[in-house]
Amino acid sequence: MSPLPKGLKTGQTAKDLGTASIPGLITGVTAPPSMERAQQPKAKPKPKQESHLESGFLRLWLTMYPDMPQPRREYYFDKPRMWRLDFAWLKVMVTVEIEGGMFKGNAHQRGVQYTDNCRKYNAAVMRGWRLLRYTTLDLRERPLQVVEEVALLINETKET
Repeated sequence: MSPLPKGLKTGQTAKDLGTASIPGLITGVTAPPSMERAQQPKAKPKPKQESHLESGFLRLWLTMYPDMPQPRREYYFDKPRMWRLDFAWLKVMVTVEIEGGMFKGNAHQRGVQYTDNCRKYNAAVMRGWRLLRYTTLDLRERPLQVVEEVALLINETKET
């Protein structure tokens, strides 16, 4: 077990510490080597490989809700970071992210990529996007419910 950062005692809570001591706790705490990475300028992203889960979601959406607004695929909501959303309904600020590869050891489920995804999702929500995330199992076991949930959120958003 690694030693506690300077100023932190076993059993203390954030309330005990107060906000003034938090920066001091972070100083000197390093990420494990597996999480370190060089800060390099981002290159133009490679075209995303077609996801059968995303294609299936879109086919089902178009079949069940042909009169509803259609989503933009791979919408760049933050061009400097090259962050894109799997599906985006721009007028109502609703987005759907499909989390595939969960049972194949996909990079999206590993430390650094998972952290990047969390940052991307948080940035989207902070900009006003209403975010729904679905997994491989969601789309295999309850695809109709997934699409219905998206439609409900879009309709709810249009009404407000």
